[in-house]
Amino acid sequence: MSTGKAIYVLARGIGSVAKLCGQLYSNYHYDEDGYNINGYDRDGYNRYGYNKSGFNRQGFNNAGFDQEGYGYDGYNKAGFNRSGFDRENYNRNGYDRDGYNRDGYNKSGFDRQGFNKAGFDQEGYGYDGYNKAGFNRFGYDREEYNREGYNKEGFDRSGKDRGRNSKEHYNNELLRINSQLLSASKFRETKDYSHSLLDIRIGLEIGVKCIIIHNKGYSYIKDNLSENIRVCNYYKLLNIEFIDKLYKAKRICNQMVHDTKMNVESGHVKFAYSVLEQLRDDIK
Repeated sequence: MSTGKAIYVLARGIGSVAKLCGQLYSNYHYDEDGYNINGYDRDGYNRYGYNKSGFNRQGFNNAGFDQEGYGYDGYNKAGFNRSGFDRENYNRNGYDRDGYNRDGYNKSGFDRQGFNKAGFDQEGYGYDGYNKAGFNRFGYDREEYNREGYNKEGFDRSGKDRGRNSKEHYNNELLRINSQLLSASKFRETKDYSHSLLDIRIGLEIGVKCIIIHNKGYSYIKDNLSENIRVCNYYKLLNIEFIDKLYKAKRICNQMVHDTKMNVESGHVKFAYSVLEQLRDDIK
């Protein structure tokens, strides 16, 4: 190596050492106030309380925001906190924590009570419980008539049912049933169970037909009691427990009618009689 080159290398080495020493002095030599030559204390903060990145000991910059952009109050420049809600508790899409906007409606357009701006719920019923067509959840209008035009008693505005009968017709049928009950009761008192059950059977036939005609019309009437009970069961005109009672009462009556020598107990007649009474009460 030439003398000149050796001197050059030595000079560069001395310069690097001097620079390093200067840096060490700048970084590790602190004045009486605790600051180095660059103006930072041992924790890395200057006399104004900020580090080299511009944040104070609490993690906020001179503008009052942290490294994630949130201020002392927890909100960013756009006015939203870390959870994404503004000071009024609405998110960037304008909905609160419960999912409702400033007008009080959710994304589906319903308020907290479940109604839209038109005043109807998700099923289409308004504050008063009626839909746009004017029917409530039970299918009745404000005058208590259903979509077919019948009220809860099964009569239309003209006073006729599906069999085109009035209440007077059924009052007359009830008189017939009561007559059968009275006759059956008299025969039962004399232990003439055969005739008592015959009267009960006639009463059952009248009553079951009344139920069908009133609720469905004459076209649904069948040829015998058994089939008519089946119609009542199929269309749920009577509850299943009572349907079972009707079948049992019918069997008792049938056995006595077709086998007059059959040994019938008073309890059997009493049961069939009570079924007819219940049927009569259902018609009232």
